[in-house]
Amino acid sequence: MNPLISIVIPNYNTGQFLPECIASCCYQEMRDYEIIVVDDASTDNSTEVMFSLGKKIRKVLKSNNTGVSTTRNEGIISAKGKYIVLLDSDDMLTPDSLQKRLHQFEKHPELDMVHGLAERYYDGRYGGCNLKSKIHDQTVMIKRSVFERYGLFYEKLRSKENKELWYRLGVHPSSPLPKLINAKKINKVVAAYRKHSAQKHRIRKNDPKFNARTEKVFAKRIEELIRDGITRENTRFPDENIY
Repeated sequence: MNPLISIVIPNYNTGQFLPECIASCCYQEMRDYEIIVVDDASTDNSTEVMFSLGKKIRKVLKSNNTGVSTTRNEGIISAKGKYIVLLDSDDMLTPDSLQKRLHQFEKHPELDMVHGLAERYYDGRYGGCNLKSKIHDQTVMIKRSVFERYGLFYEKLRSKENKELWYRLGVHPSSPLPKLINAKKINKVVAAYRKHSAQKHRIRKNDPKFNARTEKVFAKRIEELIRDGITRENTRFPDENIY
């Protein structure tokens, strides 16, 4: 019997944080879920850590590093749950994270996506909620059917791939595109967002050339969606026989 929820965790060179991330998933108050870790050809000890965790997780090992968009997509394609939870390998869930969001789906069946607040976690200490992010990835629970209808993460983006998806679905406040799904934000902490010096977005933030390229690709992508809409040609959809 398939699990109700699939927690999809892309990983690249964060072996030091992976055990704590997985532990936070294993300590959930509800039990009807699976944990999928997709390793994007890490060069640290991530693979060893993954196998040391035994049967707690389903493992997907990539032979080439292709970026977080492709890595997340591989996890979503592998997922068996009705709902997908997005979680980075250096972050954590609160013990009642799944239950809080699932409760909203049970209470409001018309919803396609539920997201909440993420609490900062730095040097072993919690530092308050991150209220700046309009949609914080680590707090998202979304129906798998959304990906079936509207495509997976856009693989030409190695950054801002999350923002592209929220724009595409019309749930980001700044999106010029029509709203395609019903999304609800809850004023509850459901995840811990770890702040550390090796965070990819911090490294990219200090790379003007990378940022310029990303902004150019993102802008072109949004123009394409406005002009052509969502098609199989411009969005990677899962193969029909996967589900």
